[in-house]
Order: sequence, then structure tokens, then C-alpha cells
Amino acid sequence: MARGRPKSNLTTAEIQKRSDDKRGVKTKSFKLNKDIFDFIEKISLERDLAQNAMITEAILLYAEKYGIEQE
Repeated sequence: MARGRPKSNLTTAEIQKRSDDKRGVKTKSFKLNKDIFDFIEKISLERDLAQNAMITEAILLYAEKYGIEQE
């Protein structure tokens, strides 16, 4: 089994989970049509934005357009 830092006695997955929890992030996976997937990559590269930042902005704009409040 892969181990993280020897002193912590935690696996790499456990270390990553702690880091994600500390930063308030979660992993989300989607199956998308290849054309949409490629479009996300294209926009991200053209705007010099990380894909997660671009998708976050798109979701926030969508919510704003339709008057959806973030809880």
C-alpha cells in the first residue's frame, strides 16, 4: 500500500482527503459529450483559465441569470 509522508503514517489518499477538506474542495466527475469536453478545453486555453475556474464561473453566471440563490 502506498504511504504518504512516513512520519504521518497516512496513505497518500488520506493526506489528499485532509488537504481537500482543509481547502473546502470536493472532487466531482462527469461524463460529457466529447464535443462539450473539447469546447471546455478550448475556452479554457483561449481565456487562460483553469477548467475548474471556468466551469465555476459558468455555473455562477447561470445561477445569476435564472435567479438561483446559492445556499
